[in-house]
Amino acid sequence: MNKKIVILHPAFWKQAMGGAEIQIKYLVDYLLDNNVQVHYVFEDKNIKMEDVDNHNLILYPLPRIKISKRFGNRWFLYQNKINRILKAVKPNGIYTRFYSSWSGFAATYANENSIPHVWAIASDNDLKVLDQPLNPIKPLDIFENKYVKHAFKKATHIIVQNKWQEHELLQKHNRMGVYLSQAAPLEKDSSPKKDNNIINIVWIANMKPLKRPELFIELVKHYRGKVGIHFKMVGRLSPKYSTLIKEEENHNPSFKFLGELTNTEVNGLLLSTDILINTSDYEGFSNTFIQAWLRKNIVISMNSNPDKILSNYKVGYLCPTINQVIEKVDCLRENPENLYKMQEDSFRYARENHSLERNLEVITNLLKIN
Repeated sequence: MNKKIVILHPAFWKQAMGGAEIQIKYLVDYLLDNNVQVHYVFEDKNIKMEDVDNHNLILYPLPRIKISKRFGNRWFLYQNKINRILKAVKPNGIYTRFYSSWSGFAATYANENSIPHVWAIASDNDLKVLDQPLNPIKPLDIFENKYVKHAFKKATHIIVQNKWQEHELLQKHNRMGVYLSQAAPLEKDSSPKKDNNIINIVWIANMKPLKRPELFIELVKHYRGKVGIHFKMVGRLSPKYSTLIKEEENHNPSFKFLGELTNTEVNGLLLSTDILINTSDYEGFSNTFIQAWLRKNIVISMNSNPDKILSNYKVGYLCPTINQVIEKVDCLRENPENLYKMQEDSFRYARENHSLERNLEVITNLLKIN
């Protein structure tokens, strides 16, 4: 009889694709290839999607509970539905990858039924939220945080992405994390196709305030009218930023907004770009860093430098201000041989240090699949 794993995650990648969903898809594909039955529980976003073509992947779209986010996070309100699914499925293990009460439900069920629950920390912020004072106008967070605290205490294994997360988990929750650096696959047909006459710069993220897309537009404006440098922006457009982005696109022929792309399309784009810009306020370990390095892009990040990789391995730069980003870009324009060397170093580093297959083997061992 096939072993059964339940994935509890608020989004399914065919409805919403972010970094966490990409990593979950890698895991699900690996489990399915190993004849594991996957039961995927998520909040239905009411977005039409193609039928799943694998009988071992069973979906449980939960109707969205419509409560304003201004009252706090509502995830704990799904508890009864999730518990009914768990009791019906009787899984051999549970995997979560999101800061929410769902990890608390998973930990409780796993402990009561002597199965493993693996919780993968998705962002540095996951280890900061409980330090922040509760907002009295967000009463739902009182219940949400209660379940999250339980997950920190009772999850069988907690996976961390970087050394800072590992340290914080030990200091704040007295838990030893399982350190797995971020990873991504490299397709067979992945030969970079760079244009040595133009530096192509790309920004890839969903349009959220914490991703700070306005800073990338500020960078793009600085180079408006200058030759030999092009900019592309990728992500699901938010009304908050649509005017800003469309105005720049209308006035700058060297800037293109490509909208939301599939993961495969993003990888294809990175084959022809040179520099990935990250403007996020915080990250855990961005998938796009690995995707970029594997396709000979360097990374210029304004805040995120997991385990000081950018500086220690010379695969990019940490530049906290736009002026510093501009300085580095100008330096690379003037000295393209430095860019080419860093691109080769980036590719080599990623191949040697971010093996997706190894990570998936570790996770399946934690879930006691093998």
